[in-house]
This record gives sequence, C-alpha cells and structure tokens, in this order.
Amino acid sequence: MKTEIKFAILYVLASFIWSCIEYLTGLESTHINLHPYFVTPFYILLTAVIYVLAVREKRASLGGRITFSKAVVTGIILSLLILVLNPISFYVFNTFINPDFFKDFAQYKIHTENMTKESADAYYNFNNLLIRGSLYRCVMGIVATFLTSWFSKKNISSHVG
Repeated sequence: MKTEIKFAILYVLASFIWSCIEYLTGLESTHINLHPYFVTPFYILLTAVIYVLAVREKRASLGGRITFSKAVVTGIILSLLILVLNPISFYVFNTFINPDFFKDFAQYKIHTENMTKESADAYYNFNNLLIRGSLYRCVMGIVATFLTSWFSKKNISSHVG
C-alpha cells in the first residue's frame, strides 16, 4: 500500500501545483477561454504518467512480476486514495489561493454561453465541482488502471496470485 499512498500524494500535489499555475497564468481569469484546452490534456497526461509509474513500482516491489489482477487492484486503491485526498487540495486552493474561482467561471459562462445566473451559480460552486472533479478523477483513474494493466501485460506474469 506504500506505493499507492506515495503516488496518490504525488497526483494530488501535482494537481494542486497545476491549479496554482492555472491561477498564476490567468487560465482562471483573464485567459479563462483557454482553460479547457490546457486542463483536460494535463489531467489525461498526469493520470497516465502516475498510473504507469505506480504499476511499474508495484511490479518492482513484487520482484519484477505482477498479475493483471494485482495491477488492477493497485490502480483501484490509488484511485480511491486520490478520491479521499483530492477534497483537501480542492478546499485549500479554493479557499486560500483563488477564492474567486467559482464566481469567475460562473460569470464567464453567463457572458459566453447565455447561461442564467441561477444555472451558473448552481453549477459553479464548491460542492458541485468537488463532486464532479472527484468523480472525474476516479473514473479517469479506473480507466487508466485497466489501460495500464492491459498494455503492460507483456510484463505481467501469467501465473495467478
């Protein structure tokens, strides 16, 4: 479980640093229109790298051999740990670094997509984005788990256990 904890912390830390970079570069304010073009690719890449590295380290800790099921379990545990740790990072960022995050995004959507203030406020708030972001990370993690386990099957032993 040491591997999963290590990589969950690395994922959440990298995600937090990325959020700070978004904030500092204006992707959450003056360049908010560019936000989706940078954020989604970053999280896909981050997820892929973290899960590949976690499965490799887990395999190394098991003597260089890992079953498909153990690789999947590693990824699922990693996903669950990220699901638990992510709210802390999300809270710290939105409370202390960019408390205007929700307001800015709501305003942007009101002006660019003719979204009503009520709809924008209902969508862009801490609880809604925490739930959506956590579920997104969890689903991406589980997909990454299966892809990583599948594509690294040449390095996975065929024995059960």
